[in-house]
Amino acid sequence: MDRRAEHEVRRPSAGVLRACAAAVTFVAVAGGLATGAPRQQGRGGIPVAVAGAACNTMNPFVAAACVDRVVLFQDTPSDQPHLEFGRKNVQDSAIGAIWGLAYSAREHAVYAAATHRRGVAFGPGGPGAVYRIDAATGDITQPIAVPDAGADHHFPGARGTDASARYWAGKTSLGDIDLDEAETELFVTNLDDRRIYRFSVPDGRLIDSFPNGGLDEAWADDARPWGLAVRAGTLYHGVIHSAENEVRRSLLRAVVYASRLDGRGMHVVYSTTLDYTRGTIQLISGPPRVEWWPWQSISLNREMNVHPMPILADIGFAADGALLLGLKDRLGDMVAPDATAFEGPGLNPPSIGNGPDVGVALGDVLYAPVQDGGWQPPDHTRFHPAARIQENWAQGGLATLPTTDTLVAGATRFDQRAGIYNIGGQVALWYPLYAHAKVPTRIELACLGPTQPQPIAARSNRVHAAPLGIPLGMPLGMPLRDDGEPGSVMFIAPAVGDVEVVCPPVVHPTATPSPTPLISPTPSSTRTPSPTRTVTPTPTDTPPPTATPTPSPTRTPAPIHLPIALSEPACVPVPPRLDILLVLDASTSMRDLTRAGRPKIDAAVAAARDFIARLNLAADGDHAALVTFNAGATLDAPLTADRATLDGALDRVALAQLTRIDLGLDAAAAELTSARRRADATAAVVLLTDGRSNPVPVSEAERAAEGVKAAGARLFTIGLGQDVDREALGRMASGPNDYFEAPDGEDLTAIYGAIARALPCAPYRNWPR
Repeated sequence: MDRRAEHEVRRPSAGVLRACAAAVTFVAVAGGLATGAPRQQGRGGIPVAVAGAACNTMNPFVAAACVDRVVLFQDTPSDQPHLEFGRKNVQDSAIGAIWGLAYSAREHAVYAAATHRRGVAFGPGGPGAVYRIDAATGDITQPIAVPDAGADHHFPGARGTDASARYWAGKTSLGDIDLDEAETELFVTNLDDRRIYRFSVPDGRLIDSFPNGGLDEAWADDARPWGLAVRAGTLYHGVIHSAENEVRRSLLRAVVYASRLDGRGMHVVYSTTLDYTRGTIQLISGPPRVEWWPWQSISLNREMNVHPMPILADIGFAADGALLLGLKDRLGDMVAPDATAFEGPGLNPPSIGNGPDVGVALGDVLYAPVQDGGWQPPDHTRFHPAARIQENWAQGGLATLPTTDTLVAGATRFDQRAGIYNIGGQVALWYPLYAHAKVPTRIELACLGPTQPQPIAARSNRVHAAPLGIPLGMPLGMPLRDDGEPGSVMFIAPAVGDVEVVCPPVVHPTATPSPTPLISPTPSSTRTPSPTRTVTPTPTDTPPPTATPTPSPTRTPAPIHLPIALSEPACVPVPPRLDILLVLDASTSMRDLTRAGRPKIDAAVAAARDFIARLNLAADGDHAALVTFNAGATLDAPLTADRATLDGALDRVALAQLTRIDLGLDAAAAELTSARRRADATAAVVLLTDGRSNPVPVSEAERAAEGVKAAGARLFTIGLGQDVDREALGRMASGPNDYFEAPDGEDLTAIYGAIARALPCAPYRNWPR
């Protein structure tokens, strides 16, 4: 990741995001808000059209909270840098410590909530601030000030060891935030008074507030809320039984409550204990277990600086309704965040065994499948191997992609290789939920930690490109230099907070079932069951006995006009003539089955047929061709407007061994230079492969891709499944947004549809005729 000292912004060009890797610089302008917070003006962001177009692909933009700034990014095989909002310069933040995020497509803005963590100061709005960042311009305002959010418990400026802030982690300021599906109301968790607040947006008017569901429990004193989610008109919020008062692991529990948006009808929809086995991590004094522990103000495992304390930080749902719980480790907010915390006379790094001044946060993600109108007990090993060092320690933030059943989770990336712990950085991980993956399919560096006293050296944003080696047996709390040797304190506390997809919300027509009885939302020591509801028939349920129906007059049939709203982006109307070549992998691996149980080649052929159906096949309209490749390459159908010829070619696709991507692209380039290519038509090539270049090196495929582009065609590439060279396919594509990933063959139709919408088209092209 290229972080330049001058922190300049690279503006988007040619419709493709060229985001800056350093912070956006802000300057104050005249005026202010009712809260008194200054307005900050940015110098650029992501245009609405660019963000919206990405939502139709497998790779939408994602927003992540990075300690004291917001980062917007995509998974970028070509190592594009990220776009950051909220930093005035390398050392100062315009918004301070944040965690919860919410994205409004209606406003094209990201809302970010203040949070309390040791060593990172609040922004100008203090502990109750919710900031609004215009994603197109970078402008920052503070429309919301949550009342009763607590005092600022930091040492002035959050400098020095800031030890006074340790105890208040998870207990003051704000937690998660979420928007309703209409994007007109914002919900905020107040950690200090433990109530949920509801505001209208964008004006920031307070509508109401209500207590979290845990305050009605016998363990109300230990009920700690954080996570929020709105789905199908129902508000879900997560509460942890922290067991802080009785200090017993068996009491630890994660509970999800549901209610109407105004808090009425509060009831438990899910509850699970947290005393499950989480494996071990090898440190100098042996392999301590990393189970969840009751909340404490100081680590019980001092010499190891490992004491995971659960926070139910985020709630999500898979496409099939499965429940996703993001667990954040409270210790991460209690430890000192970086070397700057120990600057100044007499302020030295703490010694080992002196409490949680440095340490490592070990979160988790729980997956609970749907069962009998509710959810099963969670699968504790769904996203990581068990009983050994876990490679990806989640940090609580969750998001699901709208185009595929994929989870994006914030995490700390580190693993063990050849006796070395490699801490790769603060990352976002992609997990395909339908595939039951235990390891992520994609890893993207979202942020590198909080404010640093010096500009961060240039490095790749592929997280495993520049890991930090820690010799095996050295405590993770041991002071280290940047080169891994003992010296100054290294950043270990988590940096990634909440993550959000920068896309419109998915509106669900029905609410998720809630099997448990209702609980009164009024705090009390004894639960009061809600009265049984009796349905009284209205007079219209049964006609009066004396009523005599009167026949309605017969109406003459006539046309009616039904309005329709299309969500597809407007197409470019010129030129309307296309020459399209579909280049299809026909290797034997395409016999493997999709999640629907059919061969991948059948799914690919079906998607190609759907794509062709979107074209205006005519002598003076669109023409299409088909090339297949394996050990060789075949022009199965030359450029033609004859649908029967194309269908026949798709029917005759034959599979064979090897994957000569280069020969497939060479055949496409040859057809583009033939007499059948029309000079006044726009040319495009769509390459689909489920494997790597074999037996020739991938450089041959890249050479052939350059030949296709030299012939005047726009090249789209699709990688199907996990065994593909993402980096090479990204380089081969004509642009960063022209490479697509299909985790499964059943995802291909949506991808081909996104490519069709990206092409110049006549107004009807995106609707099959």
